[in-house]
Amino acid sequence: MKKIGHDPFVDWALIVGVSFVLAVVCVAVGAYVYADSEAQLSSAPAGPTTLADVEARFDSQKLYRVVTAFDVRAAERVQFEKGYAGPLDPSLP
Repeated sequence: MKKIGHDPFVDWALIVGVSFVLAVVCVAVGAYVYADSEAQLSSAPAGPTTLADVEARFDSQKLYRVVTAFDVRAAERVQFEKGYAGPLDPSLP
């Protein structure tokens, strides 16, 4: 421990060793997260398999509300792009 900071070889060996340990830890954590996500994906329930199942889960009222909300947003965006349409300030030249 007395050579740390005084001997360049010891300093470089310490830096390389710590970097290697950190790299191994990062790879191990990444492999664990990947394996865990793969396990969750493989155990996930499958989606609807027949057209009747899809039609049973389809909600036309919800689709109508979403489309309407997007139409309102599109109209607001067009109005915003036109600029300010309120009364003019009489104090401005």
